[in-house]
Amino acid sequence: MSSKDTPVLESHTHPFASAFQDWTSDIPIAMDSFVAMAPLFGYALVDRSGIRKGQDPELARNLGCQVPGSELPTLLADQFFYGSVDMMMTRDPQTGEAAFYVVEVNGSNAAGLTDVALPDVARIADSVAASLQYADLPPGAVILNSYTGDKNINVHERVTLFERMRSRYPDRRLRLVSTPALETPEALQEDDTLFVVTGPISHILPHLQIQNQRLHLQSRPVAIIINDLTVDRIQKALPAFESCRDRTLVLNRIHPVTNLKARTYEALSHRIVPALTPHFPLRAFSYWRADTRPELEALALQLTQGEKRSVVLKPFSSSVGLGIAFLTPEMSKDDVLKQVDTSIAEAEERYQGTSDLFPYTVCEFVETSLCHFPERGLMNRKFDLRFFVVRDGDGLYGIPGVIKLASQEYDTASFHREGLQTNTMRLTQAKKTPMHEIFETLIQPISNPNSLKALGLSAQEVQHLSRMACHVVGHLVNELNRDS
Repeated sequence: MSSKDTPVLESHTHPFASAFQDWTSDIPIAMDSFVAMAPLFGYALVDRSGIRKGQDPELARNLGCQVPGSELPTLLADQFFYGSVDMMMTRDPQTGEAAFYVVEVNGSNAAGLTDVALPDVARIADSVAASLQYADLPPGAVILNSYTGDKNINVHERVTLFERMRSRYPDRRLRLVSTPALETPEALQEDDTLFVVTGPISHILPHLQIQNQRLHLQSRPVAIIINDLTVDRIQKALPAFESCRDRTLVLNRIHPVTNLKARTYEALSHRIVPALTPHFPLRAFSYWRADTRPELEALALQLTQGEKRSVVLKPFSSSVGLGIAFLTPEMSKDDVLKQVDTSIAEAEERYQGTSDLFPYTVCEFVETSLCHFPERGLMNRKFDLRFFVVRDGDGLYGIPGVIKLASQEYDTASFHREGLQTNTMRLTQAKKTPMHEIFETLIQPISNPNSLKALGLSAQEVQHLSRMACHVVGHLVNELNRDS
């Protein structure tokens, strides 16, 4: 799919748009989808329209980058459809040249896919919809698009993906089903229908079973799992799923590599960064892995007290930034162990036993650049950059997404979490500030002249980063070949 063939989102609206939890009408929802999802509403959803409106569509088009399959190290096949690459920026104190660290590569669970300009929202949704042509879809098959927790402020993004599937395949009969409907016997009755089931994974697990060496939902074969983090929850509840995972198309199959950050950093440090640095300003983290709590405590003390390093703790499969902790050599032994306790307790509260916390990843703390948006009263902020990468035929397309800012100014004398961490989702759980204000303040569009000025990057440099994000993903896909 070339840039001129980018799908569009229909601009029609319906009378209920304004009642849809303040979800603006620039992304429509069909009436039957609204009715199907209604049982999941009743709490505040995030309104990302302010971020979308800050994106300059023409600039976004110019900053995006297409990488053909011939430039990638391996065939993509059915291994990748969309995800996001988060980068931190540093500048050489002598030359001022920028360099970048890949913080993480999120899979298909990545929130915020509607942060980008509308043509790119459509492009991402179309990439997901294209996955249907790679899946085994027997009559009455199920597509799972679940989320963790009983409430999800981005549940409407799941509807966007469903709408694109339906418009891309008008000859198929697709039906959106919310998890409350699974309690009724008639929920998945039609044999000629492809069911897209959305809602909390905890409400889906009781209805799953392994039949004939394949995952089923109420006796219907599960053909596709969109949210790749769902795999962890299913496998914990149904260990037999491990032996038949290949019969379900998981978006994305690089999840075993990217879900464990130590595995990602290992690939980046030893193979990906050496391969890409001749072409891109890419750097690698020092990293360590702890498989148990005693290992984590000993490692944290060794690095901070013995080697005098500043480090970051990251639980396995971390979500919305919970469980991440920052440690410095200035901390006492008791303070270091207290931070470990806090990290584990926070992650346990998040997962409620649905996912493992270990192995933990520990990585070096890198002193990064600061960003300033004086017109918004935002100064001296730590930040990272999010680029979306989507399947584009046999290649990939990189989309400049957003700048994620720390919620407080960076103070070199205080190693305070709110001045270091850029995860905005976590703040919505602790702040009384309206969500759209948090998002529109701390998430700034990359495709905006003010943003380029704040970053000190040219349009050509940002486009180069879009290309780099695609190559990073291509090499991570290639990591699967090393494992097989």
